[in-house]
Amino acid sequence: MRFGKHFLLLAVGLAAICSPVFEMAGQESGRKLLTGKAAMGDWTGDAPGVRRKITVADLPPPNENRSASNSPRVVSRPRGAQL
Repeated sequence: MRFGKHFLLLAVGLAAICSPVFEMAGQESGRKLLTGKAAMGDWTGDAPGVRRKITVADLPPPNENRSASNSPRVVSRPRGAQL
């Protein structure tokens, strides 16, 4: 009897965890999947059900563009400044 209760709890727990996964797998077929350069679009191409798959091959090579340089600098205190 004790084994039965534990088995039942395990079965119910696994069903609760796995059911959303199987439900999502069935819904994937009706969605639009953008890949490659098409996946690099902006918000104007977004709509319900549109998904983007970006892989490492789709990314630009590192250091292709000049990085922005906005380094910190020390500024002297203005005359008459107080807390």
